[in-house]
Amino acid sequence: MAEFWSKGVATEIATVSLKVAFERIGIGNIVAFTLPTNWASRQVMEKVGLRYERDITHAGLPHVLYRLKREQYRMA
Repeated sequence: MAEFWSKGVATEIATVSLKVAFERIGIGNIVAFTLPTNWASRQVMEKVGLRYERDITHAGLPHVLYRLKREQYRMA
């Protein structure tokens, strides 16, 4: 839904998802991955605190894997 691109919706959803995962559920770490050329998704991941970890292959295609550990998460 292109009408919602560049409006901060993905960042807001990711922020709330991390808060629930770490603060309510107590998950130890979150991973996310995308195609290397998906700069918008990579930017959202980095904006909410996930950091590039390594290249992986998923579904026969190259992807980049990002991770955020609970102890790295800033609880607000």
